[in-house]
Amino acid sequence: MANHVTSNTTEDSDEEKSHTTSDDISLLSDSDSNSSKEDESMPMGPWYYENPPCVPDNCAGYLCGVCKRINFEWLFENDLSATYDELYLDHLMEEQDLSDTTDETTQSIPLGTMAGIVSKQRCTFCRLLVRSICTTFDIDSPITEYNGQQVTCTLDNHPKVRSQLMVTLKPIPTDWSDDLANAVSDFMYVIIHRLVKETIPSAGRFVQGSLINLKILEKWVSSCHSSNIKSLGGGNIHSNSSRLVGFRVIDVKRQCIVSADAISCRFLALSYVWGGNQELQNTKKTQTSLEREGGLKMDDNRLPQTIKDAMFLVSQIKERYLWVDSLCIIQDDAECKHSQIAAMDQIYTHAIATIIAVSGDSARSGLPGIRPNTRTWTQHVEKVQDIILGNRHKLGQLNGSPWNSRAWTFQEWRLSGRSLMFFSDQVIFICESGQYFEDVHEYNETLVDIFYNFETNVDAYANLVEKYTSRGLSYATDALNAFTGLMAFIRPTFRGDFLYGLPSTELDTALLWQPIGTGTRRLHSVTGMLLFPSWSWASWAGSVSYDLSDPMSILGRITWLDSTTSCPFTSDEYRSSVSTETPTKWELAERGTSDTQIVNPYYVDPSDPDLHFLHPIEPELSRPSRYFLRPGSQTLRFEALTTMLTVTTKHMPKTVQEETPSCTEETHIICPLAIINTFGSIVGTVHIPASLAPSKPTPYRFIALSRTVLHDRTSKDDSFREHILYHDHDVISSNHNPDSASPFQQQRTLKPLEKKLMGRGLGLRSRYAFDTKKFDLFKPWCLMNVMMVAQKQGQTGDGVLERLGLGVCHVEGFFGDGNVRREEIMLG
Repeated sequence: MANHVTSNTTEDSDEEKSHTTSDDISLLSDSDSNSSKEDESMPMGPWYYENPPCVPDNCAGYLCGVCKRINFEWLFENDLSATYDELYLDHLMEEQDLSDTTDETTQSIPLGTMAGIVSKQRCTFCRLLVRSICTTFDIDSPITEYNGQQVTCTLDNHPKVRSQLMVTLKPIPTDWSDDLANAVSDFMYVIIHRLVKETIPSAGRFVQGSLINLKILEKWVSSCHSSNIKSLGGGNIHSNSSRLVGFRVIDVKRQCIVSADAISCRFLALSYVWGGNQELQNTKKTQTSLEREGGLKMDDNRLPQTIKDAMFLVSQIKERYLWVDSLCIIQDDAECKHSQIAAMDQIYTHAIATIIAVSGDSARSGLPGIRPNTRTWTQHVEKVQDIILGNRHKLGQLNGSPWNSRAWTFQEWRLSGRSLMFFSDQVIFICESGQYFEDVHEYNETLVDIFYNFETNVDAYANLVEKYTSRGLSYATDALNAFTGLMAFIRPTFRGDFLYGLPSTELDTALLWQPIGTGTRRLHSVTGMLLFPSWSWASWAGSVSYDLSDPMSILGRITWLDSTTSCPFTSDEYRSSVSTETPTKWELAERGTSDTQIVNPYYVDPSDPDLHFLHPIEPELSRPSRYFLRPGSQTLRFEALTTMLTVTTKHMPKTVQEETPSCTEETHIICPLAIINTFGSIVGTVHIPASLAPSKPTPYRFIALSRTVLHDRTSKDDSFREHILYHDHDVISSNHNPDSASPFQQQRTLKPLEKKLMGRGLGLRSRYAFDTKKFDLFKPWCLMNVMMVAQKQGQTGDGVLERLGLGVCHVEGFFGDGNVRREEIMLG
């Protein structure tokens, strides 16, 4: 469809009265024969027009028998859901067979069938609706029937945004063409809004032609003065503000690369998909010519269109400097490249805004709307009861975007405090105060929570890892490079370094990741050796997941060995201060105030109350120096309890992650296999990539990583703090008695589903099923998080082990065979 504004709002022009696009000609009909019948069956709600103006069907402003009874002005001034009496719906259901049209639980205005709406194209609102549907879903004509059912439409107003009307289509087709199905799944309704010329917050704005109104973008960028980027663990933090050596930007005025200070320089950054090797890059060979004034103009034919458009945009919004990775990093200078990659947090957090090419699949795609005829969206405009109405841009276009599938761009977007997101048909500006759209005048409130807000630093970290690992990488060696900026950004919330992507101060918990994707190792393309240690999620290609519904109920059972002195220390000791003069007065806070809410505790340092910690972590300078790894080493050394248990080929119930594919007879990806003891009892479950799963029952060594609970806490427990303190300070050794009683027993009534599960002999967490007829469901802290290990590939005689899988087993099952021992582990 051509990008323009279609309009029937000018009453003085016969030509404009009948104007339509060529794409819409097939929708026109000479018959409005159903109008009188529909008029008689319309429910008389508070929006009902008893005596609507009579407009001939050959005049501008004509409305059909349904639409003329709707008082659109009332809809823009009132909350339909709060005032519409359900008796009107009952009346409708009795008088007209539209049981599939109207949901009895809603208070929507029935507009009728899609077929009927398509047939009434002389009606200004029906015409606007049909054109809006076609534009939103990028189709030539609406679907009128699906699976033998008539597609119907209902009308609602927005409870928060008074200037918007929502038209819902039912039933929602789920097997249309791929493009349409994606659009429907993301956008189940069409929005029509009131258009005004003056700036009224939340009201619709006229969009003229295919070009972006750059004055709007200039206003967005210049008016957003937020200097703080919200951290992932709560609160506001800045990334490392030390001067970045070798920082360069594009001077769009002089058309060349110049050196700058990342802290004081006012610049925009570009986030885009390379789409293969870039013809023009900053290298040792091209550096001199690119730094010469006009150097980029001389190479204009090799400069990718996306970068050209970004440079033009920067100049038009009265800015001067732009950062682009391919031109501002010397690509064949290893030292320069490493320092820039390590400083992505500084670059993107200090940029005044990031230009994001969402719809582009390569650097040659350009930015839609910067040049003529590069956008295909149409704003349709009609005058209805003297109100100017138009269709809104479609939303939810991130899904399926190449930009949204890349790991590097995830980091760039998450580190950006302000983003100009270029979609195929619109630009959206996102900052901490809200989101702003081309076709909507500025909101006066934040309608969408843009930034993550998690309960603790560990929750935030787990979410980042899950989202990041779901993205793609062109090179396996970049698995941590593309995450480096995010690690630097959230480092203040952990007060410690990261070890191959895992926070050192929460290493016990960070080890509990599970692959849910391909389950294949990342190998060096030349040597075939493992790129990363097996205990790091970076060692596996594909998505990983953390099951951390109650992370404070994970109690570490590992004693680390300092890599330089071999001195033992626990994670609690690593997080603690050596000084007792001015200890931090940590406060244990809880989210959840009623007896029915889940209690989610976290720790707060009163000196920085906006940061939420899973455990108290003293400032680094007050803690003793301890080291987990030797420089360049991938091997962790620690002491832990181990035992030998047998892994079977029996598949246990599917994992709790719905996105995890289930194993079939033909296909296996991540296998949840039963762990048994010498008596044949199922003591737990381990999740193993299919490539590492045994073909027959095989004994393996299991390491006890941490102790945890079976039952999630669903109500406040006054003894919770003491419960943790008791269990977190017990001494676990090879002669530990798992049957010893705790003074803080878990007492609660079983739910019907839980009783049913018990009857099947399965634990309440089906993901970690064990034989409940053999082992006590209600034993406090009855589970062990265990790691299944074996001799590391390619290394014999040095005792280095590697992770094969992760699981949980009942503590009595872990100790039951009597072969538990405490030993030193080297895990690589």
